[in-house]
Amino acid sequence: MSGGRRVLLLGRAHHDLRAVEALRALAARAQAHAGVPVTACFLDGAEPSLHAALDGCVRHRAAEVVVVPATADGYLAQWAARAPAHWRERAGADGPPVLVAPPVAEQPGMLEALASAVAGAAEAPPVSPAGFRSPAWTVLPRPRTHLLLCRGPRCTAYGSGDVLRALSQVTRDRGISEVEIMITPTGCLTPCNLGPLAVAYPVGRWHTGLSPEQAAAVVEECLPPREQPPAASEVPGLPGPVPGPTGQRDELRPVPRPDRRARDVSCLSTPAGPPGPQTPNRPRRRRAPARAPRAGGGSCSCAGTSTAAC
Repeated sequence: MSGGRRVLLLGRAHHDLRAVEALRALAARAQAHAGVPVTACFLDGAEPSLHAALDGCVRHRAAEVVVVPATADGYLAQWAARAPAHWRERAGADGPPVLVAPPVAEQPGMLEALASAVAGAAEAPPVSPAGFRSPAWTVLPRPRTHLLLCRGPRCTAYGSGDVLRALSQVTRDRGISEVEIMITPTGCLTPCNLGPLAVAYPVGRWHTGLSPEQAAAVVEECLPPREQPPAASEVPGLPGPVPGPTGQRDELRPVPRPDRRARDVSCLSTPAGPPGPQTPNRPRRRRAPARAPRAGGGSCSCAGTSTAAC
């Protein structure tokens, strides 16, 4: 249908596919009952976002758009007014007027619907309480990298849903398990003016302004670095490479050692520089001659002299 009034039934997905399908089913019943086009859209966590749904109303040349919050949620009601204002600023004067109706829970017919539900048939749910404490919800995942992707209202409007699908597709194509990278969509991560955004832990690296085309690069940064073969100098028992005349290190040669018997220090390599002052050669000290034996078993250096001289 083109022209006329179009209704956008706004809800929150909470990352639950069943909630998404339930809101879409409610929109289809409302359209059949009211006779006007009704489209389900989502503030966060699912598509289409409210911004995308408003763009669809422009394509259908709607004369007027009415946004109806599906629940009496103060957060949802606040964003039901804030998001269209932002969309209007971006769309300019070409878009149709956007009105916001009270939530469905505050409509006059809701009391009659609630009274009908209370008076109708009801039964106890046939569900075991064991499902509440399933052991599956006790295991702590320990991925090498935990990538948190914002799915709050702003990032959802900026296209974080497409980024999430692209990231998931890259990990599936490359066979990357959740042990290596776990991708978790979250609520608002705060700096959403830079969205779509994600943060990778334990490093704490932020990725801002993401697009589906950047998914492969983000996944590559989250993977651990590839192991490189050890160099020869790192292998125990092997000498390190010695630089050759050209500076290459692809040749193993013995390291030259100085001759320890050399007395002349000029044979050792010394840093280049101006020559210093020369030290004159000192005369070599001669060893004293052996002393002659002294009378009476002793020894004296004055052999042949009188005893008094000793």
